[in-house]
Amino acid sequence: MCCRLGGAVARRAEVIGIVEAGYPDYFEEVAPDVYITRWSNNGVCPYLDGSRCSIYEMRPLRCRAFPVFQTDDGSVFLALCPLVSTMSQKDIVALRDLLAQCPLNELRIAGDYLRPHRKTIQRRLSIFQIQQLASASASGTMIEMNERMMR
Repeated sequence: MCCRLGGAVARRAEVIGIVEAGYPDYFEEVAPDVYITRWSNNGVCPYLDGSRCSIYEMRPLRCRAFPVFQTDDGSVFLALCPLVSTMSQKDIVALRDLLAQCPLNELRIAGDYLRPHRKTIQRRLSIFQIQQLASASASGTMIEMNERMMR
């Protein structure tokens, strides 16, 4: 997700890579192989340094995929932020397909962990128009309008 929406969901191998590269460990294990950055007072990713990601080269998959993101029910969305103007349709499809391969249980666990912060996340996410991306197996247009927000 966007660094200002609360931080990163990561797998164990991603966290190990970040820590072994010499970065501080701001992750909390919330389940086996599911980590999330600790929620700070301001709800911003602790790796965000001003407007720059301090772990950009090794940021977790879900960070690399933004503005494409997945909710804890597996739905995939596109946040229409300024970054989208630099992306091709092919880039968006590739990120959607990459996220679709991630285990849904990770998202459910992260969603449960972040439930106390849901209103803050929804408020921050509401600054973007959101479009639901059709699944890789769906026919028809790739992007379907959907105003559903994270639950």
